[in-house]
Amino acid sequence: MRYTCPHAGAPMMDAYIAGVCQVVCPVHQLKFNLKNGRDANGEGYTLKTYPVEVRPDGVFVGFEEGGLFKWF
Repeated sequence: MRYTCPHAGAPMMDAYIAGVCQVVCPVHQLKFNLKNGRDANGEGYTLKTYPVEVRPDGVFVGFEEGGLFKWF
């Protein structure tokens, strides 16, 4: 998932997992579905998520073309 919450920019590295497949923003407790990024509170926010695939040779995360960061 993206590093910042789409609501107020809180760092999602401080978020926690709640229930089944939900991550909770540490600042305003907005809940997001980890599979599709939609907020469970019905406020219309979407947390950017990335596809993850576990293979025998490692864990792979899909990013947009151009990389995760814009400097490379």
